[in-house]
Amino acid sequence: MIHPLHRRMAEILYMSTSSGETLIGDVEIKLLLPLLHQNMRLIQQLDNLKQLSFIAYMANDFDWQHDLCARIEALGGESI
Repeated sequence: MIHPLHRRMAEILYMSTSSGETLIGDVEIKLLLPLLHQNMRLIQQLDNLKQLSFIAYMANDFDWQHDLCARIEALGGESI
């Protein structure tokens, strides 16, 4: 799966690449920084949900685990 956030970062990098050389300027940095912060928050959310899912598994609370897995999938993004 590719999250829309990661697709946007790839687009910015692609637009900044010419003849195999990547040039990141102020404009690209201003576009990328908010996306990098969003990515950090997304990773934190996913890690927290995965930890909770493991706890639910260990507690044999399969309803809770199923809910957590659905929330993880909802954060996942688009299919390739």
